[in-house]
Amino acid sequence: MRLAPIVARLIEHAPALGGRVLAALSGATPSAYPAAYVLLLSESVVDGVLAGPARIIDARFGVELMVRHAAQASSGGPAHDHLEDVRESVLAALVGHTPGGGVSPIAHMGGKLVSFEAGLAVWRDEYSVTFSRS
Repeated sequence: MRLAPIVARLIEHAPALGGRVLAALSGATPSAYPAAYVLLLSESVVDGVLAGPARIIDARFGVELMVRHAAQASSGGPAHDHLEDVRESVLAALVGHTPGGGVSPIAHMGGKLVSFEAGLAVWRDEYSVTFSRS
C-alpha cells in the first residue's frame, strides 16, 4: 500500500495538524506540534478473492499523533482535549474515504496511547482499507 495518498489526504483535510504529516520511514522529524506519522502496519491477501489479474489486499495502517501541551496535573485537562481535537480532525479526514485503488473505504479500528513523557503525548490510531494490487 502506498502511504503518499494518505499523507496528502491528511495534509489537505486535517487542519488541526497544520500540514505536519510525515511518512514514518522518511527519516524526517516534526519541526512543530501537533504532528503525525503515517505507517504501514500490515497487509494480507483476502483469500480466494481475485479482481481479474489483481489480488485483493486488506491493509492496516497507523497514524501516530504527537501532541505537546502542558497538562493539568489531576485530569490531563487541556492536553487531553487538545489530543481529542487532533484525533477528531484526522478521523474526519480518513474515515469513509476510499483512496485510489481502494475497494472499500477507510475504517477506524481503534487507538491507544503509545507514550507520554515530558508533556509529549504519542497516540496511535489504526485504520483498515481494502485495495486491489496487480
